[in-house]
Amino acid sequence: MTDWKALFEELSKTPTGTIEFIIRGVILAETDKDLADQVLAFAFPKGDNTEDQSSISGYRLRKKGNGYYMGQFAKDKNIIRSYGGASYKNGYSFDPDNIKITVTKEDIGEKEAKIFIKSGGKDNPTPVKLKKNKHGQWKLFTGFSSMATGVRKIKDEGDF
Repeated sequence: MTDWKALFEELSKTPTGTIEFIIRGVILAETDKDLADQVLAFAFPKGDNTEDQSSISGYRLRKKGNGYYMGQFAKDKNIIRSYGGASYKNGYSFDPDNIKITVTKEDIGEKEAKIFIKSGGKDNPTPVKLKKNKHGQWKLFTGFSSMATGVRKIKDEGDF
């Protein structure tokens, strides 16, 4: 069983690591939405979550806002895979144990970062903003909604 808190503490040392954690959390939602709501709360500011003492993080995603975007990811599983190395060109083939995030541009300061993440299903990279908290953990402040937008359909060799 994954120790999600320890994984977040390790990955959140870098902005890209926090994005990887979010990708893993969204994929978790495909099999355990309740646990994913608890886990993903680690990666967002407390104000974006709802307190829940029964949660492993003490919070869970709010139904509106980030919880809504989780529904978008659920409608098309290829969206999140496109940020982890999958592409419409390869049928969104994806290895969750080998997530490959491609950052096309970054501006990382001491406490704030803006990075552009390549999606294998979109024409343009997606900008996201993160901030570092007093514990040295990067949390996603903006861009989750942009990540949740649609991706190209799988390329069909017979369709011409």
